[in-house]
Amino acid sequence: MVEEAEGPRLSSVVYPTVWPPRCELVAVCQRRRQFHRWLTAEVPHPAPGEGCQCGIYASGDPTRLRPYLTGHAADARSSGRLLGRVAGRVLLWGTLVECEHGWRASHAYPGRIYVHSGADWPLDADQLTGALASYGVPVEHVACGTPDELVEALSRKAEAA
Repeated sequence: MVEEAEGPRLSSVVYPTVWPPRCELVAVCQRRRQFHRWLTAEVPHPAPGEGCQCGIYASGDPTRLRPYLTGHAADARSSGRLLGRVAGRVLLWGTLVECEHGWRASHAYPGRIYVHSGADWPLDADQLTGALASYGVPVEHVACGTPDELVEALSRKAEAA
C-alpha cells in the first residue's frame, strides 16, 4: 500500500501499478515496456497471454504470500511512500489462465483485504484498515506480530472455508 496524492492506495510490489478504489484492475503485458522487448519483433498481446507471464496473479495457497509480505519480492511500487503491506482475496474474471501456483487473469478487484498489526509502518493497523475502506470491500484486521503469523492465520482461514 502506498500514499498517493488521492490518499492511501493498494499497489503492486512487482510493477509500478496502483489499484484505484472502486475500479477494476485490467492487466497489461509489461514485457513490451522492457528493453529486450524493443529488440524483438514480438507483437503486443492482451493479458494474460499464453506463453507469457503477464496477467494479474492469484493463488489459493496463502504460503505463496510470504515473499511479498516480507519485502523479499521485487518492490516496484509507484512513486508514493510505502505505507505497509497487506494481503487479500481477489476476485478474478475475464480471460483466466491456470498456472503452476494459481491463476493469471485479465481483470480483478479485491474481495477482502487483511491487515496485520506486526509491521513497523508509518500507519498502524487501525489506520491502514480505515484507509482501505475506500475500496468498498471487507477489511479485516488480523492480530498477529509478523508476516509469517499472518500467513499462518490466513492458511487456517482457508482450511476452514
